[in-house]
Amino acid sequence: CFPPGTKVAIFGSSANGYGSPKSDLDMCLQIPTGTSVISEDDPTGAKAMAILAKVFEENGMKDVDTVRLTARIPVIKFNCARGNENELASDEEPFMECDLSMHNPLAVLNTSLLRTYAEINPVSRVLASVIKRWAKARDINNPA
Repeated sequence: CFPPGTKVAIFGSSANGYGSPKSDLDMCLQIPTGTSVISEDDPTGAKAMAILAKVFEENGMKDVDTVRLTARIPVIKFNCARGNENELASDEEPFMECDLSMHNPLAVLNTSLLRTYAEINPVSRVLASVIKRWAKARDINNPA
């Protein structure tokens, strides 16, 4: 359902240097130039993403959630095993929360910009962490 050459780009805090061990993994499908999964009856590609969500379930992904497929940027949320349970630290979660979106090139570019900030000045990571905690405590960090 996705054309050959489709890639997955990791973005967000897992890729930009501002993450923590508990950060989720944000991923974006990058469809090759000149190809498309959208159509007149599926302008966001939600149908293709729904098919992919079923494939995830069939292949062991947990808690696959397709509620946000109708959003401007369709998203599949799911949990993926971190690896062999016997190899995990006692305080480590066995699953990683993951989000897979499509049509989200700005998020990938922003990740690159923030990674550059983190490389130039590592103190920016601390500042970002403080701001994120402050916003979360006031419930104003929800992008939805």
